[in-house]
Amino acid sequence: MNQQLTNLNGPELEKRYRQLLQETRVMSARLAVVNEVSRAVSTALELDAVLEVVVEQTKWVLDYDRCHIALRNQDDETYRQWWLYNPADQADSAPSAQARAQAQNFPLSEGLAGWVIRHSQILRPGERTPARRDAGFAESPLPAEAAGSTLALPLTADGETIGALIFESRQRGAYNDADVRLGTILAAQIAVAIRNAQLLEESRRRTAYIEALNAISRAINASLDIDEVFQTFAIQTRRLIEHDRMSIALLDAGRKTLHVHAVSTDGESALDTGVELPIEGSAVGRVVTRRQPIIQPDTRQGQFQEDKRLHEIGIRSYLDVPLTVKGEVIGTLNVGCRRPNAFSPTDVETLTEIANQVAISIQNQRLHAETQQFA
Repeated sequence: MNQQLTNLNGPELEKRYRQLLQETRVMSARLAVVNEVSRAVSTALELDAVLEVVVEQTKWVLDYDRCHIALRNQDDETYRQWWLYNPADQADSAPSAQARAQAQNFPLSEGLAGWVIRHSQILRPGERTPARRDAGFAESPLPAEAAGSTLALPLTADGETIGALIFESRQRGAYNDADVRLGTILAAQIAVAIRNAQLLEESRRRTAYIEALNAISRAINASLDIDEVFQTFAIQTRRLIEHDRMSIALLDAGRKTLHVHAVSTDGESALDTGVELPIEGSAVGRVVTRRQPIIQPDTRQGQFQEDKRLHEIGIRSYLDVPLTVKGEVIGTLNVGCRRPNAFSPTDVETLTEIANQVAISIQNQRLHAETQQFA
């Protein structure tokens, strides 16, 4: 640098000096914003509040046309991804709990965010990866491969990569080395705030989980009417797993078909109470025969008999788990959602625990019916 300045004449030297001075002032201003972001996120306890700061403040540090975030799920096999800023969907609105509720789940082996999380590496401008096209956002008006520049930053807290923050610009060459350095500083601060907010959320979720199971247990002890108890199941399950439809399917006496016995839905259902589903070719049938849960990420591409009908009523993804009584599978507990990729392995664990409670209620009802029959 000194040698380069020495070779400049008077006017050129003055011009270069002014240029360096301006760059220094700009960098100082951007660092001041970074410090402001650090202070703001350190005082935000809620995850949505942290992300609101990210959207409002980072525009002063990094120019972007859209921004999305991916956070690793507890199963360490999948991640959730959603928009923080996307003019096509949110105009200039800040992120909200509703936006986060629309997050989609993807395997860590897929997508740009998955690559960044797995490798714990920055995707620098101009670099290419096999997963450059970002899973889940191909239908956007600004597809990932069409963006002029992408800057993807790992979010690392306590030595663990918990997610990725991705900025995209229509302008080619939008991000330079200085942007990468500032983005890295921002990502480190944001990651710590997100981790703290996640710990708080997890504590609240565990509390809600225990409260929900207790409420279900009380409902089972208070009534032998499965339809009445099912409404409590539906209410409490909604506290723990976001869904738009919930149903029970029970095997008939011949174990050749399943009957839908209860439905809780926000809209009209083509699979209402009384509908029969065959064991062969249906998702609920496979759950019964294999004694394992099924996650259908997208009914539009589904292969099971009920997928087409569910898609017609707006259900894009679903989760079915077995109902087991004394080691025997008697049916399934099912939840569906209007968005694709809505359910994660963590949801499987939660719904399985609820299914165990549902099975107890069904068993109690059957024992009561048998007692009444022989009374």
